[in-house]
Amino acid sequence: MRMIAGVMKSTPKEWLPVLSHIQPPNLRRINALIGEYNKIQQNQNLPIHEDVGDANQSRLISRIARTAIAAMDEEFSLIGSWQQEWFAKQNISTPYITHEPPGFHLPRKSWLELNRVRAQRGRCAYAMHKWGKAPTSFCECGAIGAVRRIVEECPRTAYSGKPEDFLTATPESIAYLKSLNVCL
Repeated sequence: MRMIAGVMKSTPKEWLPVLSHIQPPNLRRINALIGEYNKIQQNQNLPIHEDVGDANQSRLISRIARTAIAAMDEEFSLIGSWQQEWFAKQNISTPYITHEPPGFHLPRKSWLELNRVRAQRGRCAYAMHKWGKAPTSFCECGAIGAVRRIVEECPRTAYSGKPEDFLTATPESIAYLKSLNVCL
């Protein structure tokens, strides 16, 4: 899998379908099965209706439930089932992403930097030194060059607004990221 955020720390596997707006395969299969079942039921001219007749009377009892009918009886909803599956897999209180996050349509470079500040992980001096890609882990001011420190504490590069500005992608936070001359 590719890295979504553009940092060297991999994205959690459970987040990939949500971040790429692709439903999980098991839910897509059930949704497609219901659609196919409804299409067959609506078109009485299909040969399956002549060949099988009333399959409910002549079929053997199965240990496996008929998925399409069972899903329709439970009023299957793709989005609702996806949300339930998301909450069941999460062991942390991560919110379900139902809409595009603020700043989603920014240029790629700005979007990456914004997400690196949000996640407090990135290609800063501290991380690059930790991965053996930079000779030192220190910022220009002489302290450790971690993302949180660069944005919140560094006397040369600290953001003057609130940290929540990056979550809501305010114009001030975007302008700050564009003017920042330190690699995040």
